[in-house]
Amino acid sequence: MGSDLAELDRWRVQISENTLVRPTITRAGPMLNAMEFNPYQLAVADAAEARAAVRTLRKVGIDFVKLHRRTSREAYFAIAAEARTLRFPFSAHVPMTVSPGEASDAGQASIEHTETLFEGTFAAEHAGKDQTAEIARWRANEATALFTKFFRNDTFVDPTLIAQTQLVRLLETGKPDPHAQYVAATARNEAERTLAAIRRAAEKVLLERRPLLRELQAVTAFMNQTGVRLLAGTDLSYFHSPGFSLHDELALLAESGLTAADALRAATVNPARLFPSLEVGSIAPGQRADLVVLDANPLEDIRNTQRISGVVLRGRYLNSQDLDRLLRESARLATSN
Repeated sequence: MGSDLAELDRWRVQISENTLVRPTITRAGPMLNAMEFNPYQLAVADAAEARAAVRTLRKVGIDFVKLHRRTSREAYFAIAAEARTLRFPFSAHVPMTVSPGEASDAGQASIEHTETLFEGTFAAEHAGKDQTAEIARWRANEATALFTKFFRNDTFVDPTLIAQTQLVRLLETGKPDPHAQYVAATARNEAERTLAAIRRAAEKVLLERRPLLRELQAVTAFMNQTGVRLLAGTDLSYFHSPGFSLHDELALLAESGLTAADALRAATVNPARLFPSLEVGSIAPGQRADLVVLDANPLEDIRNTQRISGVVLRGRYLNSQDLDRLLRESARLATSN
């Protein structure tokens, strides 16, 4: 995701030529939204602008469209229609004036964040009530119908449990993320300023978020039980470190009640099904040779995904010394950015 597509293209060329050792980049491009709240968003005011934006993003080679929750209802359904016409996947927070069921029926490929199910139309319907209690009630009485629809429509959900959980952990421990050295210094500084403000109300935040997080985990587990295909994602945050937070997300999925095998599917075969052109997600002829070699079986303990012996990246083997060198380089680059 980014606004400087030329820079992303340069990186992608260098990666494909093996002159830059980095993960494969799948571009969402600038997110579509009602207003440009940051440099990574593109405003679309109405249906005409929305359709034009989708066509433009398709033409410049974006891999999928991403929209944010302030997208208007009119613009949302125009984006959905144009994306269907172009056979162009789109992913989103469910917009504030669109229900999750409508989003699924509109062909939205994936829904970002479990909590987005309870923003917008759900929040308006249950305004003034205890959010966690209302979600629990909904899960017990109404969730099956929605999740059956997700399964039928092949709508994926990316829970991103780590995004909220990491904030709670930082407030509880008062200690920095041990992997923060790999995050750009500018982002670390922003995180510290934000945390300082949140800590002034830490007791209230923890009182509200702890039970909410447990309920979001229960909803995530129920989605899995109902057959909804989950994705292992982490969201963009000042508070958690890329890469490491993916392993944390897998652990949270298992903690929520998924089997280790289900958690692994969320990080392998399910993303591959969402983006079949990437030719990843399984070990088979014709698939790209992207593999993680582990010292222990993750089916026995999902945390064994962190016991990495080596990585095969586009057919090139990187041993533990290579990986340590890349981490040192990441820390150095983070300090200067």
